[in-house]
Amino acid sequence: MTRVMRSVLALLEERHEAVVGDLIEEMHAGRSSAWLLREAFGAITGTIGREIAANGLQSFCAVGTGLLIVMPLHALLRRMQYSHGAIGDAQFWLLSCLAFVVAGAAIAHKFPRHGLAMASAFLLYAVFAKVSLIVLNFQQFRSASDPLHLPLSAAATILAPVWTLAGALLIQLRYRKAKVIAGEHV
Repeated sequence: MTRVMRSVLALLEERHEAVVGDLIEEMHAGRSSAWLLREAFGAITGTIGREIAANGLQSFCAVGTGLLIVMPLHALLRRMQYSHGAIGDAQFWLLSCLAFVVAGAAIAHKFPRHGLAMASAFLLYAVFAKVSLIVLNFQQFRSASDPLHLPLSAAATILAPVWTLAGALLIQLRYRKAKVIAGEHV
């Protein structure tokens, strides 16, 4: 079993020990790694959806926390990009992804019990907002001289918030490791 699969099962195990046991049994019975990851992903996304729905106020606070982190960093990056010319599009996108990693880590730290779900709530909001901005400002993204500008800019703009989950996963795995070291049942 690869390290990625062990990490995925560790995240799932906190709330679904029986499901993890069944998945491991099926894998030993000959199921593929792709099957295991698909089933684990389905269980995790179902759990995240239920946690977001059950914790509406926390989800709202998580979106607010994410915005309080990302918006000032984005404004600073835009200012650097336009006024100083210090960073190009690629550097802007990488730093934007880093801002979303920081936001995901902060959200997971603020809501340790539901960190991944709350980071996912912020991710859903951010992706919806980014898609809306692209649709409303379509002409700005379109370029007659560079036909790849629209798809590349749109993809970079929409995919940057996905890095929120990376920050949240880092914090969740750190908490899990701390519990294991402390000898607590995870």
